[in-house]
Amino acid sequence: MKRLMAAVLLLAFASAPSLARAATMNVGPAAPAAVAESPGEAQSPTPANAASGDTADYAAREAAAPALSNFKGGSVVVFIGGGTLLIVLIIVLIVLVL
Repeated sequence: MKRLMAAVLLLAFASAPSLARAATMNVGPAAPAAVAESPGEAQSPTPANAASGDTADYAAREAAAPALSNFKGGSVVVFIGGGTLLIVLIIVLIVLVL
């Protein structure tokens, strides 16, 4: 019985990081920026009030490679992480012990 309880606790502690919430608790939703459009004016890829750091770099890379907007996904490859392998190993060990 002690081994079963230890295995259950180990499984619970191992999966705790994946169950944690990644968002901040006290921040409300961001309001969308209003963009005025005129018929003869081309829209800029970034809003006028955007931060100049990473946003400007991303916009420059996006403007340099317009063909990437035609990317179609569809890969059938399934990646299995180390955490998944650890959980499967623990379950197999529990089955073998019992």
